[in-house]
Amino acid sequence: MNKTLAVIGLITVVISSAQATIITQWNFNDDDTGNFPGGVNSPSPSIGEGQALAVGNVTLDRISGIGSSDPEVIDLNRAWGARGYDPFEVAQGLAGVEFRVSTMGFETVRLKLDQFKDPRSLRFSQIEVSVGGIIYTPVAVIDGSLVNHPDSWFNSLDFDLSGVQGIGNNSQIGIRIVSIFPEESSVGGGDAWETAAGVYYDQVTIYSEAVPEPVTVFGLAGLALAGLVRRKRG
Repeated sequence: MNKTLAVIGLITVVISSAQATIITQWNFNDDDTGNFPGGVNSPSPSIGEGQALAVGNVTLDRISGIGSSDPEVIDLNRAWGARGYDPFEVAQGLAGVEFRVSTMGFETVRLKLDQFKDPRSLRFSQIEVSVGGIIYTPVAVIDGSLVNHPDSWFNSLDFDLSGVQGIGNNSQIGIRIVSIFPEESSVGGGDAWETAAGVYYDQVTIYSEAVPEPVTVFGLAGLALAGLVRRKRG
């Protein structure tokens, strides 16, 4: 009896391991010494590997992360993003930030993040994905209106990127978030927007499920069946 249960338990562990897995995450916090790993121009991921960088001629900056979903203590909690949006670049969808990661070993890909907007920053942000670093496909728009959301933080925004062909098992994924204006208004709903106003991010997480190994699972199932047969014969 004990041997049979041990094998079945092993199968359960293998199957349940194909759950949500963080590929790369940025929390933009200071380390224990008060330093910012990677620096403001290319922050290092807190989990996994990847690159965070500017899109366009924006100024990268950090602010306090208090109010985001980040559980870090007040002294170390930071958010990262860009300010100083050029109107021409915004009109072309070429101003914001980008995150480059590898999705090798994963098929489904999702993006989760917190976003903070200065009161006079642009209302809309567009999420775009590239599978080769050249052509970017729009996949979602964040409506950051502050009319009914006065605290400026939009937390745990979650987007399924799996519909983008080629996003899985790819070492050259680019995910950028750019400001756009389908209508010329600030997030406040009618006030003129200020180019110096910033848009910031925290807990930027690219996550997925590991590609299962059918042969391995089948092999374990065969071991379990053999164990059950031996137990019955014994």
